Amino acid sequence: MSLVLGVEIPEWQAAFAWSAERGGPGLTVRRFRRVLQLAEVPERFPVHVSADSRYVLWVNGRWVGRGPLKGTVERYHFETYDIAPYLQAGPNVIAAEVRWFGIHAPKSEVHSGTPGLLFQGPDGAGVDTPGGWKVQVDRAIKADTTSYISNAANFLGHMERVDAGAIPRGWTDAGFDDGDWERTVATGPADVPRLWGEFPMRDLCPRDVPLLIEEPRRFVRTIQDREEVAHLFGDPPSGWQLGPGEAGEIVLDAGCLTTGYP
Repeated sequence: MSLVLGVEIPEWQAAFAWSAERGGPGLTVRRFRRVLQLAEVPERFPVHVSADSRYVLWVNGRWVGRGPLKGTVERYHFETYDIAPYLQAGPNVIAAEVRWFGIHAPKSEVHSGTPGLLFQGPDGAGVDTPGGWKVQVDRAIKADTTSYISNAANFLGHMERVDAGAIPRGWTDAGFDDGDWERTVATGPADVPRLWGEFPMRDLCPRDVPLLIEEPRRFVRTIQDREEVAHLFGDPPSGWQLGPGEAGEIVLDAGCLTTGYP
């Protein structure tokens, strides 16, 4: 497990980073990349990560973690990971996708009114945000506030409508060409002194509980147009196709009550 618990609050050198285009006031998404050259792989490479509102972190295309842990602006969490097992000699890429919820935040999420990614590495590593990081403004993910299930949007804040074809393929990998991505800009310091009578934008504290278990699982059963289908996920998979103007229904049975991401 790359997540490290029980860490002390570091002396913050990094700042929250975003694109020059603020976006909003509702859901807006940014993709971030930072290329890191290494002569050799270090034994340890601890990094501190947070975001407003939520991030997913990869190193060299491998998923590392997601966060931050839910909290409040008075107790806003950051995660610490040791990413040394994901690094290699030569070029490396640290990548993150950040969603800022804005007015579409669900009731259970408390964040500030300013978006940003916060990333701080070891002293002298030169990977702190915003310096050296590049960002792309996402055009593929938008809030879908259609109320599918009664008042569900009241609690979830929003569903999402995703144009997968507009997401750049391989953008978390080291070989991806990010030449047309822009440099990040700072949106606020990580450490804001608490003044009398004022609350800081975010008061950062370390995560104190483990990550939820995330592992790839296969569906146990497929129901297509209300009939069970054999070997849809067999070897080789037969797939599921619809032609132009056709409609259909497919149900994927996980076999147990769970939560997942496609």
